[in-house]
Amino acid sequence: MGARTGTTVASGRVAFRTAIALALLTISAGSLGCDHDTTVLETHPLDVTGATNATLRSFYLTMSDGVRIAVDVSVPTNHPSGVLLPTILEMTRYWRRRSAEPSYHILRALQRGFVWIAIDERGTGASFGEWQEPLSDRALQDGREIIDWILAQPWSNGRVGATGVSYPGMAAQQLAAYGHPALKAIVPMSDTYDQYEDLIFPGGVFNEAFMQGWGDVVFAMDRNESISVNGESFRQVPVDADPSGELLAEAIGEHAGNLDAFMDVQAIEFRDDLSISGFSLDHFSTHSVAGELDESGVAVYQWGSWLDGGSADGVIRAFMESTGPRRATLGAWTHDLSSNSSLRDGGRWNSIPSDDLQWEEALNFFDDVLRKDKPLQERILRYFTMGEGVWKATSTWPIPGTDIETWYLGVDGSLTTSAPTAAQGEDLYEVNLNSESSADPRWLGPLFADTWYSDRAARDLALLVYESEPLSDDLEVTGYPVVNLNLSSTHSDGAFFVYLEDVSPQGSVAYVTEGILRGIHRKVTEEPSAWKRPIPYHSFLAADAEPMVPGEVTELAIGMEPTSFLFRAGHRIRIAIAGHDASAFRQVPEAGTPILRVQRSSIYPSSIELPVIR
Repeated sequence: MGARTGTTVASGRVAFRTAIALALLTISAGSLGCDHDTTVLETHPLDVTGATNATLRSFYLTMSDGVRIAVDVSVPTNHPSGVLLPTILEMTRYWRRRSAEPSYHILRALQRGFVWIAIDERGTGASFGEWQEPLSDRALQDGREIIDWILAQPWSNGRVGATGVSYPGMAAQQLAAYGHPALKAIVPMSDTYDQYEDLIFPGGVFNEAFMQGWGDVVFAMDRNESISVNGESFRQVPVDADPSGELLAEAIGEHAGNLDAFMDVQAIEFRDDLSISGFSLDHFSTHSVAGELDESGVAVYQWGSWLDGGSADGVIRAFMESTGPRRATLGAWTHDLSSNSSLRDGGRWNSIPSDDLQWEEALNFFDDVLRKDKPLQERILRYFTMGEGVWKATSTWPIPGTDIETWYLGVDGSLTTSAPTAAQGEDLYEVNLNSESSADPRWLGPLFADTWYSDRAARDLALLVYESEPLSDDLEVTGYPVVNLNLSSTHSDGAFFVYLEDVSPQGSVAYVTEGILRGIHRKVTEEPSAWKRPIPYHSFLAADAEPMVPGEVTELAIGMEPTSFLFRAGHRIRIAIAGHDASAFRQVPEAGTPILRVQRSSIYPSSIELPVIR
């Protein structure tokens, strides 16, 4: 696709980590309250007397096809060990460097004796070439060639790791699957495992605001337009040999033909559709190379969040579809892991644990694999239970001992464990096309790095709500809730959103999780993966699509995004049903206002199945 003639950059809250001043850490990664005698962070003593300085060089490396790739190489100096050093590689589409000073995370890696290398993916940043698809085979080949270059350097110990948040995290996994014997460990953070289901079409509904915003941002970056993050403006930095920026301007000129991502996906509706340029969303999804990654032997430590797009589903799927040792962590933080996203777990701006301790844990992992040659031996997924504030761990999913507890939609907006007995019962709901789940919903988190659901009491006034009596005891829900709705609609298609919420004795309403399903995708089929998620599987294939019959009752089986949440005694469980989320999604159907009749009779019961840990 050619260049656009104009664009509007999405409000400047681009998902970059904000650079902060270097400060030596003086606290250990202490134990948090956890089951199974585990901690979310390994208790390694911190080395606060590491490298005291570093050299930074920025230059072009010419690939085997003649394209020049911009590379930043930071090498620690005065490191007390005086031995060869491991390397951490970041392949990014978001500019390898955005300011004169490196971020805290890079500085801390250097202090601990890692070489840090950041590269602009071909066709982006200061690199030459065109970007015609995300993480193309040619781009991954560039990564292989750069690892070859690393191995030839006098400071290299011959062992390389790869990391990154979001797109660079996906690049780390794709590069590991592509294969290089020196790539030994990866730490992908907040990556997207399944582009269709976990981000761009959750439940088969187009996440239009994300794709529009992301397309606008990368369009601006490809032309070296100024990007504002938290009030600070950034521009691309040329390599050292290009102080006038002439080579940078030449590279940017080659980006004029880059793919227009938002326009390109307009041809996609079903999972097996191809974009205008001819690729499917599965083509560059990590789940498509999960087998190759598993066979590579690369040590993986994956990070995600319960509240960042479909990140948690991806982390659990990747963990369970792998066969060897693997480590994963699921928290309740924003896309950039720097802030809290759970209303019931303290302030908005403080992640649990802090992002510097998270990074310390990632460096500990790299240190074990890349410096100490300590093989990863365990399978462990650590997860944070929201509302309880406790870290726990498991080696499998679902959690052993999980019970399924069914709650039924009842008369007068009730939610009860007793199945309905009346032969008739329904609630009428006219879809509110202006309803929004949040100003900062999870589905825009990968764009703005800022998921937050404030008290939803006012928003729920526009939705169809069912609520339990106050709980007599604490109730932990960990896993994939499943909603079974029997309903009819005045239209042959629709987007159905169901929110699971926690209502405090004071009346505040906290978002827990949600499920989404487009009506034409309601057919339940066999999941093709080796590990079957404990939810109804919808293929989202064109052949399985089926219009709804207006006025006819149909069943919608909706798997919700996984969660771990403790409903406290005295709190109520709430289910809120919507037919649109104007904060992110394209309206379905495009015209008209559907009227729904939600059934709650003995013939057509509607319910939610909660995975309960007792």
